[in-house]
Amino acid sequence: MKKPAKSAKGALRKRALAVVALLKRAYPDAHCELDYRTPFELLVATILSAQCTDVRVNLVTPSVFARYPTPAALASARQEDVEDLIRSTGFFRNKAKSLIGMAQALTASYEGLVPRTMGELQVLPGVGRKTANVILGNAYGLSEGVTVDTHVARLSTLLGLTRETTPERIEQDLMALVPREDWLAKLKAIKAASQATGVDVVVIARTDSIDGALPDREPGGVKMAVEDAWEAAELGVDVIWPEFNNTEIDQPQEFAEGVRKYYPDQMLGFNLSPSLYFGKAKKAGTLITNQQLGELGFTLQFSTLFNFRTAGMALEKGLRKFLKSGIDALADLQIEEDEMVGTPPSTKMHQKFAGMNRWLILEQVLSSGGK
Repeated sequence: MKKPAKSAKGALRKRALAVVALLKRAYPDAHCELDYRTPFELLVATILSAQCTDVRVNLVTPSVFARYPTPAALASARQEDVEDLIRSTGFFRNKAKSLIGMAQALTASYEGLVPRTMGELQVLPGVGRKTANVILGNAYGLSEGVTVDTHVARLSTLLGLTRETTPERIEQDLMALVPREDWLAKLKAIKAASQATGVDVVVIARTDSIDGALPDREPGGVKMAVEDAWEAAELGVDVIWPEFNNTEIDQPQEFAEGVRKYYPDQMLGFNLSPSLYFGKAKKAGTLITNQQLGELGFTLQFSTLFNFRTAGMALEKGLRKFLKSGIDALADLQIEEDEMVGTPPSTKMHQKFAGMNRWLILEQVLSSGGK
């Protein structure tokens, strides 16, 4: 495996960085060209901008905003009236329908406020991922992706930054190349808040590249996971957590060696939950050990599903016994619990108390070393 700067992905990223630098130099004051004062106005303007120039939209929106200054006002508008106001933007019937539907959804579901998440925005009429990216980035200063319009798609292809043809896949390629200053800014903010409040914070970066993290993509393999880990290490995260869905030591070893070759002090995390074959490996005598993982640098070892799985098994066992034996099953459970030393009698407590002590019991068991 090559050094980060010499990897194919690294070379492409260098080209993207050069393009970004040139664009910043040529357009130092680049900003959203649509005129707006509120997130709602930007949402209206962005819907109108489909297949239309920003200049034309800015000529139309003052009348729209004056007539319908709030989502509630637009939600009760007649479609014919909206169509008359936006006719010059093209596709005015569909746009009018989307605007009214969007306003009705905001009024009914979001108290007239424009939501701040990609998922919530994309369920609004007339709002796709591109429009949602515009709103999040410009109205709220949030970056969940790259806005890919016709111009971005064409230039990205000409510059050799992507071979994809759909906006969604072009966006995925660009997100992997464009600098993530917002990630770095958030990381710095988290650490600054930690220092100011005196609260210790651990920042964990997870990569699923090994089993394929991107939709409709082939698994990236250990190499991609290592390259993603290099990026995370550069950002100064405390722990890097990959995912392995097998019971062999080969992949964890390759990953650990690839990361720690250039970042020898980087702490690694290992999730003990994903593999479904630990039991089979143990029977075969090939199960990896916690000590082996620790020696590779996986000093944070944890299980995200252990408690849920054990609770689920116990619940299934109890229900089957209750189905067969009825009240005898509950009586047997109380007898078993009475015989356990130092355990609160949760089977004799009201459910609102019995259910709350599960995490306390787990904490007690772990802190006592299982005694």
